[in-house]
Amino acid sequence: MAQGRFDRDSEALRRRLLAHERYGARDLNEWIFGHLRPRRGNAVLDLGCGTGKQSLPLAKAVGSAGCVVSIDISQDALDSLVAEARAAAVAEWIKVYCRELDGFGEDLAEARFDLVLASFSLYYARDRRRVLEEVHRVLKVGGVVFFCGPSSRNNLELKSLIASLRGKSSYDTAAVPNFMEVEGPQLAREVFAQTEVFAFENPLCFDSVGALVDYWSAHNLYEEALAPQFKEAAAAHFRTRGEFVNVKRVIGVRAVK
Repeated sequence: MAQGRFDRDSEALRRRLLAHERYGARDLNEWIFGHLRPRRGNAVLDLGCGTGKQSLPLAKAVGSAGCVVSIDISQDALDSLVAEARAAAVAEWIKVYCRELDGFGEDLAEARFDLVLASFSLYYARDRRRVLEEVHRVLKVGGVVFFCGPSSRNNLELKSLIASLRGKSSYDTAAVPNFMEVEGPQLAREVFAQTEVFAFENPLCFDSVGALVDYWSAHNLYEEALAPQFKEAAAAHFRTRGEFVNVKRVIGVRAVK
């Protein structure tokens, strides 16, 4: 899966995360940590950490006796993470590396972790099996990896609206193979002894045309050429309804070494 135009844009990521917090009904981090189960003193690896949506609360969870190693391809995102970590007084517990997921273990030859997290990131790796094998290597015996990402029906409502602007009656969810539904769980079963698969849904209830347009314009689904039509369609929707509901649908895989 290739990275989208906004995947390295920390400002666009910030806007999407704020929208999830403001308009979402559920907390993704609560769901992730419920399966990852971080504790004080844990050593945690966060692969594809972005601006620190998980790294920062993980650092608070493991405390001064633990550590978080955060890896991302975007230096801009890592700079934002470090700034927020300093403001939250947890910077000393977080170490960052700017690099792709493929070959991340080159920086961590001797390091071993209790927990590894890859939230909305593993599918960007070129050799996903190799990355999971490296995760297996750096995990302690009994260690846990949790990786998650979108299902094929993620953002279906927003995608369907965009499809309608192109003259299509619906959005084809089978058009693009979905890593989290097939390949991801299968690879985990091949590499790890114990594997479980979970699902998460978070409805985002946008309350205005501006809120919906702002979210879309910071998303990889954004197309500048469709902007006038999108705004008209959004306005038409809100003339008869009080909200636009777009559901974030996520699949998570928990595996134990």
